[in-house]
Amino acid sequence: MIGTSGKQRVEDHIGTIDTGTVDIKTSDSVKSLGVVTDITLSFNQHVNNICKATHFHIKALRHIRKLLPDDAAKTVASAMVAGRLDYCNAVLCGTSYANTDKLQRPQNALARVVSNTHRRDHITSVLTDLHWLLL
Repeated sequence: MIGTSGKQRVEDHIGTIDTGTVDIKTSDSVKSLGVVTDITLSFNQHVNNICKATHFHIKALRHIRKLLPDDAAKTVASAMVAGRLDYCNAVLCGTSYANTDKLQRPQNALARVVSNTHRRDHITSVLTDLHWLLL
């Protein structure tokens, strides 16, 4: 059953679906084409998965950043990380501010790695220089 959190609390939880010959266990989330859809359609798990994957690749890029020229670092960042942030982002239209904020953090971290900017420096000018959008 798909519904809001309030509706989920009111309705009885369905643990299995009986088809007559087989009992099918229900799941709280389903992954299709890389998009995780949960029972409340909040996409919280999907956003968490994106952030986890992007932080892994940002960390890897951070290790080799000193060896790359600026253009190559931009290209690697766009190919490996920005693509993950952009993939199926249309399903996130109207998502909560918390999810948007979670997605902004890896983009900011990526911009800092690419531009060799310190963590305490302001990020808006860096994103503008890279021509990356603020979420």
